[in-house]
Amino acid sequence: MLKKILFLLLLLISRTGLAQAGDYFNAPFGELLAGSTDKVGLWRASSGWKISRDKSLPVEKSEAIMIQAARNEAEAAQLVVRPTVPLSGFTARAGDLSGPGGAVISSESVEILKVRYVNVERPTDKSSIPGPWPDPLPLLKGTMDLEPNKNQPFWIRVKVPRSAPAGIYMGSIELDEQDYNVKVTLRVEVYVYWFDEPAPRDYEFVMNGFRKLRDAAPDINRMLTEHVEPNLIGGPDIWCEISELSRL
Repeated sequence: MLKKILFLLLLLISRTGLAQAGDYFNAPFGELLAGSTDKVGLWRASSGWKISRDKSLPVEKSEAIMIQAARNEAEAAQLVVRPTVPLSGFTARAGDLSGPGGAVISSESVEILKVRYVNVERPTDKSSIPGPWPDPLPLLKGTMDLEPNKNQPFWIRVKVPRSAPAGIYMGSIELDEQDYNVKVTLRVEVYVYWFDEPAPRDYEFVMNGFRKLRDAAPDINRMLTEHVEPNLIGGPDIWCEISELSRL
């Protein structure tokens, strides 16, 4: 009898885990991009999502792939390509990003990585399921073939130079494919914050400085939010050297 109870409990736990992972894959996230067609669906999502090969196109819409990052930080968003026909010789290329006052983030600072899938035979936690699981992120080099009615996510990762002025930078990603003459230009918007991502050697100074700032000015958390604040665009650069924070 005890063995039967244990077996039923294990079965219930495993099915609950599968349901949770399935719900995660099917959660309503992402936005359909301008440039999406009946032949090729194009949509975006944040880099934090794991995107299954079979997830349907989102309903919400967006005009651009949007990324937010501090200076000296690398941040990404996902571009998902879902063709209805086989695509061969598919390529994606990034252009320069133009910002305030003529500032430019070079295309060399924009990486395109393709999401690859590993076959999970035995899930080890409740967040995964058997089958293809998105994880490796090799650089997209050259061309690749895309299967019909399957999602192929790409990470668009921007490394913002420390010298970049704060504000909105705009650029594009060009998609091309040889057989069906699929050529699409997608808009990319990058919001650069007015502060730097510190270098590893500065972490101790930063944490000490933030603790003192929090104690001295409890409302500082509002200033450090990652939501875009339009009134900060083009505003004064109030960043100071990390060493200055340690003296607070």
